[in-house]
Amino acid sequence: MAKAKFAKAQKAIDQHFADSRATVYTASDLSRILAENRIEWDLAQSTNRSKFTNFLIHDGILLKTTLNFPNRPVTVYSREDATVYEVASAILSKSYFTHSTAMFLHGLLEEEPRTTHLNREQGRKPSKRKSLRQAAVDGAFQRPARISSNCAVFGEFTIRQLNGMYTARLGVEELEMSNSNDLSVTDTERTLIDIAVRPAYSGGPKTVLDAYRRAAGKFSHEKLLEYLDRLDYTYPYHQAIGFYLERSVQNSKIILAKLEQMETPIIFYLEHQISEPAFSDRWQLFYPSGLA
Repeated sequence: MAKAKFAKAQKAIDQHFADSRATVYTASDLSRILAENRIEWDLAQSTNRSKFTNFLIHDGILLKTTLNFPNRPVTVYSREDATVYEVASAILSKSYFTHSTAMFLHGLLEEEPRTTHLNREQGRKPSKRKSLRQAAVDGAFQRPARISSNCAVFGEFTIRQLNGMYTARLGVEELEMSNSNDLSVTDTERTLIDIAVRPAYSGGPKTVLDAYRRAAGKFSHEKLLEYLDRLDYTYPYHQAIGFYLERSVQNSKIILAKLEQMETPIIFYLEHQISEPAFSDRWQLFYPSGLA
């Protein structure tokens, strides 16, 4: 009887998912859709979510994918045309794209990265600004950069979940896409800060410098400085940002002077474990000697 009911409603169900703006669904989404349309589709009360889901998969309307994150595997149901960005957005609520993914979405990276970075902020924590000691900074940057291992494979992509510090979603915008739903992503100014802070998620210093050069004339210096002030990092990341701006034709004397005014007594590093370091006197910063 259930098969007959599905056959009768098949065209309407097919049309519902074809017309839907959503391309990715969770189990709870499918329960809601079944409940909202049960009467219209003339489905029996005995038709539960499991039977409905099995029909959608068997009929080829949706594909079932289990993303094996080590912290918590997640199963989603998607249309064949769903992008990795739509899948990633669906699995982690209140999240947004960052680092190399944001670089690509803003046109700051030519080739689409195979790793998609998705950030959901931690909760607000009491401010505990620490004083820096040079020996502690030296020791930290002689060790490998910490990289989130909370990853899962989707097709040819790896989705990496990040749990960044609380920023109240500073600089996050909705980016309109021509071939997918709107995406929550850090804007250009926030992206330029993030990739300087975590080059390991951004292709390394050479790729970061290329992104700064691509961003020339496409972002607000004032907004970048405002974000940097509000983020209030303990480490002097302004030295890294100044270094990138100086070498990227973004050589506005005003922004470089303002970054220089944020002087700290700390010698800093462009990335962790630099094998052949060179030194910038202006920015008091070690950087890879081959970086030009």
